[in-house]
This record gives sequence, structure tokens and C-alpha cells, in this order.
Amino acid sequence: MSHQFVVFRAAGEQYALPLEAVREVIADAPRRGLPNPPAPWVVGLASVRGELMPVVDVGLRMGHAPAPPDRGVLIVVEARRRSNARPERAALAVERVDRLAEPEALTPAPAYAGDAADAIFEREGGLVVALEPAALLPAVGGTPSRRKGAGRGRQG
Repeated sequence: MSHQFVVFRAAGEQYALPLEAVREVIADAPRRGLPNPPAPWVVGLASVRGELMPVVDVGLRMGHAPAPPDRGVLIVVEARRRSNARPERAALAVERVDRLAEPEALTPAPAYAGDAADAIFEREGGLVVALEPAALLPAVGGTPSRRKGAGRGRQG
């Protein structure tokens, strides 16, 4: 069975996502920063066709320097954290999308490649790290942060 991947660049490195997880690539979408992101690599919020979703800086998620804000393209991915969970979406901020790849062989990624790395394959003389889409989704749940002053009733 062959696997197709969308290859892209983030922080000057080549990464890939399984084609079935990619919903669309957007050159420009309204986005803004977040004052209290759920993770350091969640750099904002984007509106994609009226749906709000977190913006994940893939380079930062993989341990590189942050990308300049509002630069590059967004890859909208959809993934499930568990097989029985509902799908979630995120917009991945990347430098550019290259093209599709259908690698001859996939090698499991070593642990030191990062916890979002799933496999590695060769392409045009270089190595491409295939990412696990669910590992790029920001954590959900827990205790929601409250706005300053929110929920404070009058004491009488």
C-alpha cells in the first residue's frame, strides 16, 4: 500500500503530513495572536471559512525558532486523538508547501526526532520527517482560563 504525503518547509526543514489528514492549503487567512495559548507553539487563532481554529507554528513545535507572524501559508489538518474521538482541526503555519510525495520506504522516526515525528523518508537527496497530525493538535480540556474579573458576582 502506498502512502502519499504533502511535503512542506517549516524553519528551513522539510516535513510532511499524510495527504488524508490535509483538508486545504490557504495562502492567506485572517489570524491573530492569543494572550494565553494552551502551548508555546500555538501562536494564534485563524478564521478559515468561518471556522475558528488554533494556529500551530510547526517549526516551533519541532524545536526551532518561531516563524515570523502572519508570514507563509496555512495547512488545515484534521485528526483524531483517539480512534473513537471526534475529529479536530488546526491550521499549521509553514513557510511553503512543496508538492506531493509517495516515498518508496518509510522508516519509523527515532525518539530523538521529536514526539510529533512519525516516520522519515528520503526525497531528492534529503530526509523528510513525516509528522503525526494528532500530535500537532493543541491539548484540550482541563480547566479553562477565566477572563480577569469574570465570574465574580456582587457580594452583598
